[in-house]
Amino acid sequence: MSTEAVDGYGDDEIFYGSARVYLAPAAGKTLPYNHAEWKTASRDDKASLALTLQRAGRQAANEGETPDIVEPAIPALEIIRADDADGTAAGAGGDVSAWPTLLQAPLLKVKEEEAIKDLKAVASGVRSCLVKLEGKWYRLKGSGNNDEGFVIRQNAASVSTGDAWRDIRGCAFWSTALRENYMSAHLAAVLDPQGIVGCNTAKGVYVYGPPNEPLGPRFAPACIVEETKGDRRLGSHILAGIMVLLPELVDESKIDAETLLSMFPDARPGKESLDELITTAQLTTSAMMGFTMGVPGHGLEWGDVPRDETTFAYLGNLEGGLPVRAPMDPSTPPKQYVNEGPQPMDPKWREQWAKICSQLQSKILGDGAAGAADGAAGSKLDALSYLFSRIGYDCGKVARGLHENRVSWGTYQDEMCRRDYGEFHCNAHSNNVVLLEEDAASGREAFLGYLDLDMAFDEATFVDTWGEGGALAAEEYTHLLKREHLNFMEVLSGGDSTSGVPAVATAEVAGQSKVLLGVQTALYDTLVLGYLNAYTGEERYPVAPFDAGLHAAAYDICRLAVVVMADFIA
Repeated sequence: MSTEAVDGYGDDEIFYGSARVYLAPAAGKTLPYNHAEWKTASRDDKASLALTLQRAGRQAANEGETPDIVEPAIPALEIIRADDADGTAAGAGGDVSAWPTLLQAPLLKVKEEEAIKDLKAVASGVRSCLVKLEGKWYRLKGSGNNDEGFVIRQNAASVSTGDAWRDIRGCAFWSTALRENYMSAHLAAVLDPQGIVGCNTAKGVYVYGPPNEPLGPRFAPACIVEETKGDRRLGSHILAGIMVLLPELVDESKIDAETLLSMFPDARPGKESLDELITTAQLTTSAMMGFTMGVPGHGLEWGDVPRDETTFAYLGNLEGGLPVRAPMDPSTPPKQYVNEGPQPMDPKWREQWAKICSQLQSKILGDGAAGAADGAAGSKLDALSYLFSRIGYDCGKVARGLHENRVSWGTYQDEMCRRDYGEFHCNAHSNNVVLLEEDAASGREAFLGYLDLDMAFDEATFVDTWGEGGALAAEEYTHLLKREHLNFMEVLSGGDSTSGVPAVATAEVAGQSKVLLGVQTALYDTLVLGYLNAYTGEERYPVAPFDAGLHAAAYDICRLAVVVMADFIA
């Protein structure tokens, strides 16, 4: 039996995770995924359409009981077997003999004393985990609510939902698990050739049996099985960690406030002083609110100000770039932030911290690192500004790749997010892109890979679950994709908790000096411009050109950010 023991911290912990979880076999079946065997149902398939619409309402666990159970209801035609056999229920298992032995039967997160010994497995949020087997990492999405198995959540009645309702926490379902496998494979074929990297590769589905069916077999919990390239989230780990570390990474004594303000175009509200400067998040949130409310102009506030290169600052225009440095005293590491708040750095991270600080310092001082790429005005970019520009560009490429193919990442309303209350699910946020493991030899230019496709759908298969299952007019679907685009920009620029800094570190970041808060805003502006460059394809939005030296230094900045936020569970 092949297992991978946990030893010293290194790149596995940097890129995949460090919060240990424990796994044990569970009753159920394993269903491998072969993309050629699946397709989307047609609108003429009345039985399939009826199932989609049924899922959109409240259901009963057993006949005669009160319908109070809510499950995810993606507004799309069902995914069914290509041979027209019944694809709406999990059928017999297939051949998984090529999988690692321990992966072949369903696994479930459990308490340490119940677990397979010496298995390298780490948390990925509350309901999922990653496990390393035979030298590869696998994501088990929906493998239990922490170590509690599958938990029934009681949801109180509210203005939006009426009566109280129940749902299962800690799992996926057959429909969402199949959808993630299908969309991962479908999009990989389209986007991989464009250098848009999917983090996960479809493998299959676990369907759990008794005693892990808290609502019975009709709502059997499922787990999505995928091979994966990483798990550190852009929002909670990278952006949050960088903002916490900003006083260490940027030498404030070398920044002139007047020069920093001069970076912002004349149209920028509040550019007269750092006290008055309107942040990137304020502008993008206002744009999102204006769009939602149907207000004419560019936003609910500052409606006459375009959200473009005439408003946002680009740090490539700062002569000499930001004064970026490695943390000054690696022997005295900063605090780490976990869900409960800041704590002294875990000793297991201290050697890594000192090593990365040394690497970054060498790259900044070495030839061709700190000033290797030309900015728009012929000045030199620093590694931190380069990083923000390139991660914006990566995110814009993902959003454009999806939207050019008329695919929504997952923006819709159902019984959990009600149309009559103005609520929306939206998967277009910064915790649905992750830091890819560094691979300089491959020549890969992307820092980030996209994931979380269990709610994704396309225009051709969209179903109006609030009506009779009809399609959307093209302009209505375009409107939905614009909502997704604006939401992504808002969250990327710090306008939402999934992208900015988690509450455990908000006070520390907000308490930084006016100059560093101005640097934060300039960095987020630079990110948004990179995003718009990739999303629109318009060169008027500046973006840092790829540079191998800056890329390597930027990866070390990401590593330091991860260490600070390593055991924060998003």
